[in-house]
Amino acid sequence: KHPRTISVLRASEKWTDYSVEFTASVDVKALGWVFRAKDPANFYVGRIEQEKTLGGMTATFVYFPVVDGVPQPRKRSNVALPAAPGTIYKIRLDVFGDQFTAWIQDRKVEEWTDGRLRSGGAGLYSESGERALVQGAFRVVPRTPAR
Repeated sequence: KHPRTISVLRASEKWTDYSVEFTASVDVKALGWVFRAKDPANFYVGRIEQEKTLGGMTATFVYFPVVDGVPQPRKRSNVALPAAPGTIYKIRLDVFGDQFTAWIQDRKVEEWTDGRLRSGGAGLYSESGERALVQGAFRVVPRTPAR
């Protein structure tokens, strides 16, 4: 129904706690990334979705898990994001234990917990008809939880 593509940075495949950092722009519809990607059927997704409305462009941070190949309900942040065409988004996602924190343009946009997937790599994600342009490096930095 909704074909998707994921690509995972091989060096991060067995990691548990890390930060994902990159900059990218939405070329068509959305830009997405995966984290705790255990395999092609089990991973978490973070996305910035852009759409045209009567009031102009809007952008929203969306996140959800995919478990056993089935996308779970999507959750949307209430934080308004810049949405002009060509906007370059600075993205950071912190992954520690069952806690996740998303930062966009150096602003915390969402914080949540989910313990279903305990390890797995990070990479890029797209659904049919979407395209994003990554600017520079896609970095995954291993982290040690604070004691």
